[in-house]
Amino acid sequence: MAQTGDGQRVDTLTTLLTAITGRRYGLPQQNHPSDVLAEAYIDVLERRLHRANARVWRYSDDFRIATDSWSDALATVDLLECEVRRIGLTLNDSKTVIRRGDTI
Repeated sequence: MAQTGDGQRVDTLTTLLTAITGRRYGLPQQNHPSDVLAEAYIDVLERRLHRANARVWRYSDDFRIATDSWSDALATVDLLECEVRRIGLTLNDSKTVIRRGDTI
């Protein structure tokens, strides 16, 4: 909704989430409505990454991305960061990790 420019809907949703969670960010975990909202947002991100030829797998909002080189991994993280910001989200730096294939 934030991308549509429909400020009133965004404000209404933010007010509702603040009333439920006591904070103005994030979604409550472990309930179906949150899963539906999160899936709608994250699906857009996943499709954009696939269109950019990234090899992506995910479970909920946890992404796994395979690359052929360290430089490709860095470039893909940059792409992910840009695409996440385009939909109004941010990456959690403490959870964003690049690992070598032989260490997984």
